[in-house]
Amino acid sequence: MQFQLLGPVEVTVEGRVIECGHAKQRCVLAVLLCEAGQVVSIEQLVDRLWDQDPPAEARNTLYTYITRLRRVLQSMDAASRGVELIRRSSGYALEVPGDVVDLHRFRRLVDRAHASADEEEKSILLRDALHLWKQQALAGLSGSWVVGMRARLDQERVNAALAYHDVQMRLGRAEQILSGLREMVAAHPLNEPLTAQLMTALSRCGRRPEALQLYESVRRRLTEELGVDPGPELQQLYQQLLVGAPGLGHHMADAPATSRRLTITGRGVLQEASLNPAATPCLLPAASGACVAREKDADALFAALTAGADARPAVAAISGPGGVGKTALAVQVAHRLREAFPDGQLYANLHGLQRNPTDPAHVLVRFLRVLGVATPAAAEDIDHLAEMYRSVLARRRILVVLDNAAGEAQLQSLLPGSPTCAVLITSRRRLTGLSGVHHAELPMFTRDEALHLMERIIGRDRVTAEPREAARLAKLCGGLPLAVRIAAARLAARPHWQLSQLTGRLCSAGSRLDELAHGADDVRATLAVAYHGLDDQDRCLFRRLGLVQAPDFTAWVGAALLDVEVQVAYDACERLADIRLLDIAGRDEAGNVRFRFHDLVRDFAREQAEAEEGEPEMADALARVPDCGTLSHSSRVRALFEAD
Repeated sequence: MQFQLLGPVEVTVEGRVIECGHAKQRCVLAVLLCEAGQVVSIEQLVDRLWDQDPPAEARNTLYTYITRLRRVLQSMDAASRGVELIRRSSGYALEVPGDVVDLHRFRRLVDRAHASADEEEKSILLRDALHLWKQQALAGLSGSWVVGMRARLDQERVNAALAYHDVQMRLGRAEQILSGLREMVAAHPLNEPLTAQLMTALSRCGRRPEALQLYESVRRRLTEELGVDPGPELQQLYQQLLVGAPGLGHHMADAPATSRRLTITGRGVLQEASLNPAATPCLLPAASGACVAREKDADALFAALTAGADARPAVAAISGPGGVGKTALAVQVAHRLREAFPDGQLYANLHGLQRNPTDPAHVLVRFLRVLGVATPAAAEDIDHLAEMYRSVLARRRILVVLDNAAGEAQLQSLLPGSPTCAVLITSRRRLTGLSGVHHAELPMFTRDEALHLMERIIGRDRVTAEPREAARLAKLCGGLPLAVRIAAARLAARPHWQLSQLTGRLCSAGSRLDELAHGADDVRATLAVAYHGLDDQDRCLFRRLGLVQAPDFTAWVGAALLDVEVQVAYDACERLADIRLLDIAGRDEAGNVRFRFHDLVRDFAREQAEAEEGEPEMADALARVPDCGTLSHSSRVRALFEAD
């Protein structure tokens, strides 16, 4: 009797295939065989069969599958061969001898090979182990558990193949493994250790130009599909090939390449204790000192993400206007959490406000790659990638930071499923569609908070020497942390300046935004990201609302400016408020929602109006708004309006 998992899930007796039922029933058998000798709970079986959507009679259906499997085993007189399906109080266990399941035979052969000091014996054992694979593991089955287990088993196969190829090359048999290596690289085109082995084998067979060409094709594919360069080990091998170094790459896959693979235990579970730097990444950007006055928010986020979770990961979301310090706070908190999440910290900028936000599939490919999992990248189905991602993160303590999210839809596939993980999100939008989330809404700085940040950057002496100018500078920055930081950075770069010089420039400049740029920081550029992500109608409304001088306004003003129905204008104002280009000022006596601009955002809106709208168009739009006293516009537009 033989059970096969490294291919289609089958049972054979004397070489004859025994019918084991439909896919769900065979999935039960596969789960029990993978966990051979261990009790699998009813809940685990239901979850692995139907993911998160079990049928109403899931338990009864499961019992039916178990009963049918028992009958199959009884028909084969399995008990006499040491195979028995046992009911325990919490679930089921399948007792099987170790030599009747191909997966367990494969693992024992690999273990014996690693323990052997004889190269020839090691080669034979690894060859026999690899010959047990018929095709893709668990072929014919589907579901999240299957996808995750298949990925882990495939990684075990790759690890065994890497070890086998190393032994063969040490025995001087590079020519004999070329064909098999080509097949493995074709199946795993982004696996750098396999690529390194094939390049080494080609070089030893006198095919150095072919090896160099292989490197170029892999480099091109990594760049196009993942946006990254080959790792340092592969680049070093390439340099050795270029100069024709002797004995190159002999142990390439033994040491450096191993650091790019996951270690897997006997039952296909990630072995946390032996994870190495390549599989335990920290992708966090450097923390900045711009989170002054956010200590309470940081403490609350830290507590929310380290609190004990029940059955799902802890999730926190930071929201607020552009330039308010969401990313700086998230990165600061993430660095504080590194000890709480020792298995890795992932980070991705989702570019949520751009016309084409980051594709979650691309993020998943990058995350899987840095976690040590080879994947065909962009061609993969996103559901498949998400299943692999959740499987790799299961039971591991990993923090995921998702910066600048567009909304809930973009995030769904990037959320882990394990309660051992945590997620920290930033977004201009309030992500109320995510349940069980700790929300942190960041407001503008108060005057004291802005002054405190100035002191941190330019020193207390300069601030206390000109207290009125410092307070005036904070007001001119509108309390926007990014603007305060830029202003202080400009003063720090010019220690001979008085604060009054900068406030004077801010007041006399054609636009304050011209003065609020320093190095890579630019208030105008931050606002432009959101503006250019809008559709044509919303951009037009935003520009024209910038001409409104009143402290706040209702949607009817927008309707007049666009010459559309009030409801259309109201919906557009709400969209602008969602991404914080407008603020909600409250309601008027009639119950209408009133909107308002932040001062710097209004400056930006006026700039866009004057840059993109013709004077006749602006004049026509303003003429449709009856209350002229609430409007402000350039002198040229005012002249046209008054003349009309």
